[in-house]
Amino acid sequence: PLINAGAIMTSSLFRQKLNLSRRFNELRKDVSVMAGGMKIGFSQGVYLSERDTAYRNFALANYMKSQGGFPEGVDITEATDFYLQLCSLEVNCQVLASCGASYANNGISPLTGVRSMSYETVKNTLQIMYSCGMYDYSGEWACTIGLPGKSGVSGCIFIVIPNVLGMCIWSPPLDHIGNSYRGIEFSKRFTTHFKWGIFDVLFRPEQSTAQE
Repeated sequence: PLINAGAIMTSSLFRQKLNLSRRFNELRKDVSVMAGGMKIGFSQGVYLSERDTAYRNFALANYMKSQGGFPEGVDITEATDFYLQLCSLEVNCQVLASCGASYANNGISPLTGVRSMSYETVKNTLQIMYSCGMYDYSGEWACTIGLPGKSGVSGCIFIVIPNVLGMCIWSPPLDHIGNSYRGIEFSKRFTTHFKWGIFDVLFRPEQSTAQE
């Protein structure tokens, strides 16, 4: 779900009985609730640019359609266009960190106390982020940083530490994989210093009962 093909498929499933404009408004509203009521913007320029060069995305949608991947009745042109609209949502680090805080707080915004996601949704999303949120670096990320994370080609990395905090790192220069170079380096130093990786928390030396 965290690369183009999966994102197009996921987009096609979101409130699919509504028309496209209502689906977009509903999703933007849901993200705003997750972010504690903060405003979610939209870049028309990014959307038009994405749509003008979306050949690969339309090809992926057509291939998945040919393999019977979409539910019955899904218009793949509309589904891909909706995906491109979602790619053009505009947020800042504060908004993404607030969304991360809702994930870290079991789906409840610590800013407003409003639940935006169920426990199952939070758990499933964080498991996917942990295993495949960083493109081809995902395996190494899981081993070295050990936290649910999702990068984007804008240069941001969205990180969740369950029961602790959510954060967003933004530094646009990308490495050869497409992740923020400085964001990766910061994340390594952060988890090394604070020992907040999933298995650091599970196996902290001071909690160990093993006898030498």
